[in-house]
Amino acid sequence: MTCTKTMRYQIVRPLDDDWEVFRYILNQISYETWNCLNRCAQYLWEADNFKKIYYSKFGIKFNVKDVEGVADDAYINRNLKKEFQKMNGDSVETITREVKVKMKKNKEDFMLGKASFLSFKKGHPILFRGSQVKINKSNDNNYIVTVRLLRKEYAEELYNGITVKTKNKKEEKVHKRNINDMNIRFYIKANDKYNKVILERVLNKEYKIGGSRIFMKGNKIFFDLVYSFEQKKDEKLDKNRIMGIDIGYNIPAAVAINDMPYKKWFIGDRKEIEDFRTKIEVRKKQLQKWSVWAGDGRVGHGIKTRIKPVLNIGEKINNFKNLKNHVWSREIINIALKNKCGTIQMEKLEGIIPEEYSFLKNWSFYDLQQKIEYKAREHGIDVVYIDPAYTSARCSKCGHIHKSYEKKDWRPEQGQFICQVCGYKENADINAARNIATPNIEKIIKEQLEKQEREQRNQKYIS
Repeated sequence: MTCTKTMRYQIVRPLDDDWEVFRYILNQISYETWNCLNRCAQYLWEADNFKKIYYSKFGIKFNVKDVEGVADDAYINRNLKKEFQKMNGDSVETITREVKVKMKKNKEDFMLGKASFLSFKKGHPILFRGSQVKINKSNDNNYIVTVRLLRKEYAEELYNGITVKTKNKKEEKVHKRNINDMNIRFYIKANDKYNKVILERVLNKEYKIGGSRIFMKGNKIFFDLVYSFEQKKDEKLDKNRIMGIDIGYNIPAAVAINDMPYKKWFIGDRKEIEDFRTKIEVRKKQLQKWSVWAGDGRVGHGIKTRIKPVLNIGEKINNFKNLKNHVWSREIINIALKNKCGTIQMEKLEGIIPEEYSFLKNWSFYDLQQKIEYKAREHGIDVVYIDPAYTSARCSKCGHIHKSYEKKDWRPEQGQFICQVCGYKENADINAARNIATPNIEKIIKEQLEKQEREQRNQKYIS
């Protein structure tokens, strides 16, 4: 089975053009991409409606090939290529596929009036297929990406000279491209070992490049590399051995396995997160204070220049989150493989973080789940999401579900669970993880709630 994933890289600098020309080209192609997406959606919608009207009037299906000599997609691509002259023809075909998939997915909602007609926002990422991308390594071990993005005629026009507005937007000057071809080339930034491993595997042909994209966010430009590979299959994995993962604010991930009742794992450390938060807040306050006394190098371009180091703090936080989620997810998958777990069950994350843990509320719990999922699928491990309702309130030993008004008894402390029926004591997150690891847990909880309600009604009737 093929697994497809995406890795984001920041574009550090263009190879053949200066930044003004590079941004100008990307803005032009981004604008064409946006228009082409909406035009393609219009073509598909009109074609679909025409076929319905034709069938209702004549009782036969209309076939574009009988009239135009080509299939529907080829006819639409031909018209779009005539209309949009700047982007490469392969990019137009990629856009058609993208729109067609989304139209098919939402077609029923369009027809019933549950959703508005498909439209794309301005600033949409630039789309292109994998065959348009090449990745090479430079002599200084940097990674260079080459994308065949431009139509030949437009590339020649750029080579002869283009007019780009300067920063003050008053003067204009003519730039020429250094190369006379349809490619744009740029260096990308590989932040960590994991990012570099992916690029190396692409270079070694272990991974195949798929339809990728370039998009602009503020002053930064990013390259989303889509790659695919065959999943690793471990025949020794047992699909009936289920790992349950409880994601929480006390412990990032508590892990248990359904048929190993005496084993438990705690992944990550809340203290590590809190220490990092404290360190970042202290540093942020210092930088804000020092920005008042900024030197000449940070004066003259407004407040953003003065507080630039403060703004960079946000990037450090994101990098920290990303790194920790990679480390924790890898540790979880290693435990699953070591214990031959063929299935991982996790809770659907909706409102699990209390208001008083504001920093943890912004932690990328969803990102952690996504990293666990795609690492699991690489090894052929199934991933199942369950409703988290009552997984923390259920005793994983006897099955009794405790109500909220009993909380002082069964949860004397945030991290402790004590069953009021059988006396079972356990860490609250591990108890929840064991419930999550239980097969058909949602059905079991539903039946247990109904049973307890019947018992309560019978007791009231007897009394």
